[in-house]
Amino acid sequence: MSYNTKDIPADSPTTNFMDVGIHENVELTNIRFDKSPNQGNKFLAFTFKNEKLSSITPQEMIRKKILYLNNNRKQAGLLLNSGAADNMMLPRMDDLSVMTILKNNAIADYAEKYIRLFSIVIPSIFEKPRNLSGGNQQKLMFSMCTGAEPELMIVNEPTRGIDVGAKSEIHKFILQASEKGTGFIVFSSDLPELVGLCDRIYIMKNQTLVGDLQGDAIDEEAILAMACA
Repeated sequence: MSYNTKDIPADSPTTNFMDVGIHENVELTNIRFDKSPNQGNKFLAFTFKNEKLSSITPQEMIRKKILYLNNNRKQAGLLLNSGAADNMMLPRMDDLSVMTILKNNAIADYAEKYIRLFSIVIPSIFEKPRNLSGGNQQKLMFSMCTGAEPELMIVNEPTRGIDVGAKSEIHKFILQASEKGTGFIVFSSDLPELVGLCDRIYIMKNQTLVGDLQGDAIDEEAILAMACA
């Protein structure tokens, strides 16, 4: 994984970043994932499975089984005024349609499957995400990514602003998916979250890598020591 001035390996089941400073991780991930004001809807540089991906669109990333979960579910993660099923089918549009004609029964079965998998509390697959709680909105976003069967998920602040129960469910999903072979890069400012999920952490300050921790060396005090040095 190339990043700024250093190469960051992405070969472990769960590779993670700790970004120190308000808004910095939003800026950094947006540069790489679709929102750079100077680069348009393209990535700058990304290496995955020994293939360098440069100037690649989100659609191409989905085809390569790399999914990004945005940290702002209301402004960039969900279509709040479209039904839940409409949101969930987006990464699988090619599989759930024929010649631009939607397979409605297949879409319904697909949506119901992932609603059950993530225990999303929702009255029907047609409910608009804006009417759901923050935790259920976040689980809906995870279901969208999971349905595309990713080999790598990049998640930005995966549990910010949700209740304790939904947070626990999302952590459980990340750990279980990692055990089954899905790679994760997690951007988070939540120290306990990082310590609980990560087998490797990179600490960033002012958009620069200042250190990394692995295995038993990971704890909150060590992270803060590097971040504040």
